[in-house]
Amino acid sequence: MMAEGFEVGDLWIKKKGHVQLTIGYHQLSGTVIRLKKPLLVLEKETRTSGEVNYDAIGVIREKVLFKEKPYALISKPGGGS
Repeated sequence: MMAEGFEVGDLWIKKKGHVQLTIGYHQLSGTVIRLKKPLLVLEKETRTSGEVNYDAIGVIREKVLFKEKPYALISKPGGGS
């Protein structure tokens, strides 16, 4: 499990549903797609009595689809040619 507040990269949402994700020296381009069936995000809560309760904390209606390979932002270490 990752620590809370852990950053993976930078995500930019451009016009007309285009998305750009930068992770380190790699850049991915993708598109926002609406899901046919929305997903419900649940949080499990176990009480001291042993009772299990689930709380709905969100609904996911869209996803980002990355179809291409990542683009390298630098070609060689040190920037030499």
